[in-house]
Amino acid sequence: MLKLLTLCNGFRIRWEAVDSNTEERLDETARICGWETTTDRTEPAHVRAILHGESAPEELSAQRPWATRLGDVLQIVRPDDREIHFYLPPTQYKPQQLLFLRRLLSFLPLAGAIAQGDAALVHGTLVTRRSDGCGILLSGDSGAGKSTSYRRLPEEEWEKHCDDASLLVRCGTNYFAHPLPTWTRWSRGLSPIDYRGCTPVPVHQFYLLDQAQEDRREEISPQQQMLGASRNLLYLLYIPLSSIPKEEAIRLKVSTFDFAGELRRNIPVCKLNTTLHGKFWNCFPS
Repeated sequence: MLKLLTLCNGFRIRWEAVDSNTEERLDETARICGWETTTDRTEPAHVRAILHGESAPEELSAQRPWATRLGDVLQIVRPDDREIHFYLPPTQYKPQQLLFLRRLLSFLPLAGAIAQGDAALVHGTLVTRRSDGCGILLSGDSGAGKSTSYRRLPEEEWEKHCDDASLLVRCGTNYFAHPLPTWTRWSRGLSPIDYRGCTPVPVHQFYLLDQAQEDRREEISPQQQMLGASRNLLYLLYIPLSSIPKEEAIRLKVSTFDFAGELRRNIPVCKLNTTLHGKFWNCFPS
């Protein structure tokens, strides 16, 4: 069985499992990420991620593998720009290894879209106002209050998509977010979130979240917008950057920085000061 993610700008990633061992891991990851299932092998894909249940052949390993991760559990080889091969020898995975495995399977194939400048990883909470469909991203460092803000938004007024990570995709001057799994929820034994990764969410406002004594939306300078947006877009890049060569890592960073510049020119980027008890959501303009 094949797993497919089609981004709103048409970029397509297809995951394939070659045996029962890797198919089990792929099904588990696909369920968490919300990928579609397909049987059509003729569908074009920009990136193919192929899972093998054995060690990488010597001739492939010689083509500068991206990385060897988790000891002997996982090796990643990218022969060209369109294929990433994951080698998962049969083994008893520890819980922490499974978290890293799901994360790498999900994030590494996205590097192609990021390098093209069409997408960026956002460390932030993604929500939609039910009254008008306005999509809002609340970005911030760990501890800034993203998950707390996510929980505090009234269910009857807000649709909640994810509380930690999204893939933000540019379509002309419009932006759409694809929710990505929050890996810490599994490591902490928390209940899962329905990510529906194939359903893009239109984004109309982007906020830099900060804790304060007063709930307030704050206009900031273009320089502060650029600094804050690029910082939060670069934060999650450590996941693919840890498994690719240096020159490709630099290319991803440059593309992400350029993406941040386009983002702040096309949609409002503001600072949002929030308290633990006030109705900060009333600060969002209609």
